[in-house]
Amino acid sequence: MIISITRQLGFLLPSAYLLGRFIGLDALWFSFIIAETSSLALTLIFFRKVYNKRIKSMVVTH
Repeated sequence: MIISITRQLGFLLPSAYLLGRFIGLDALWFSFIIAETSSLALTLIFFRKVYNKRIKSMVVTH
């Protein structure tokens, strides 16, 4: 849910506003690509943090 809210409010709306204001309305479609890519990067950062903190210690190596 954090990722979804961050995607909408943190990435999509500001990038849509900036692209629409400075480049034009046709560039608004690029805001979706920017938001999806940014939320993917944020998801990978969160996953890596959780993996290193919790999951890595549960894995038993032989």
